Amino acid sequence: MPSKPITERQQHWLDHLNSAAANGSSLVEYAKLRELKAKDLYAWKTRLINLGHLPASRKQRGFVPVVSMGNAASATLVMPNGFRLELQGRVDSVLLQDLINAARQVS
Repeated sequence: MPSKPITERQQHWLDHLNSAAANGSSLVEYAKLRELKAKDLYAWKTRLINLGHLPASRKQRGFVPVVSMGNAASATLVMPNGFRLELQGRVDSVLLQDLINAARQVS
């Protein structure tokens, strides 16, 4: 729950974030269509989560559930924001989920 009321500026960015989510657009696509900077949308998303105006557990578009691969010899993780991680060696579903959670924080 937010500790302070939302400001007009915060509401402006919250409206953009909600609109992007409702349209099923990635923030990058939404920013291009609205002539905004994707980096601003990501920054405001983080800020609004930290202020309690967006839930931290909000479902991220573009992510898929982690499927157990047993003990894979390698894995490549490519996120919608372009973040790419290649792993060699034992990769299990717990490690992969931890890496996905960490990659979500990269903007």
